[in-house]
Amino acid sequence: MSSAYAKTMRCSVLGLGALVVLLAGCAGAGEPSPADPHINLEGTGNNPRVETLVLAPDVYEDVIEITGDVDSIDDALLSAEAAGTVKMLARLGQQVDLGTVVARLDQDLAQAALELAEAAVDNAAASLALAEGSHSRMEPLHRDSIISAQEFQEIQTRLHQARATMRQAIAQRSQAQKQLDNTLIKTPFAGTVEEHRVVVGERVGPGS
Repeated sequence: MSSAYAKTMRCSVLGLGALVVLLAGCAGAGEPSPADPHINLEGTGNNPRVETLVLAPDVYEDVIEITGDVDSIDDALLSAEAAGTVKMLARLGQQVDLGTVVARLDQDLAQAALELAEAAVDNAAASLALAEGSHSRMEPLHRDSIISAQEFQEIQTRLHQARATMRQAIAQRSQAQKQLDNTLIKTPFAGTVEEHRVVVGERVGPGS
């Protein structure tokens, strides 16, 4: 009986020893051993170090350089419509609006011609006023046969001539004004002055 009990106890102890060895082996597979020289446990433990990063939005600018030629939608070569000496040119690169004067020719002759035309209009107006007054006074006399038909015809002729002279003087004044306006070269649209083909002081003609 004692022999059988001892046998039973030995088997139980062996079984417990196997269980302890098995549990120790499982624990060694899950955690590093403090005796392992290849693992550094400094700074570890229950409070491991954690590195944090603060993220913030930033602007990313992408620049692409392209080489090429740029053509404008509207492009015009301006020229003079009158003859004269260039007195002014807009500077290169100047931004201009519609109707801006970019060049001016000598205006002395054109201005003098306009003044003469205006004086001619004034003289024609005075002559017309006299002719109309004479016609108004003589017309009743002609109806009453106080003056002859020939005399009244001459009065009417002078009135027609005065009216024609007046129309001619007005037309000449308009032409002189146009010549003066043609000494100014203006832009047909808004844009930028890119090129000069004449210089200040140069003599130019129509179309230059």
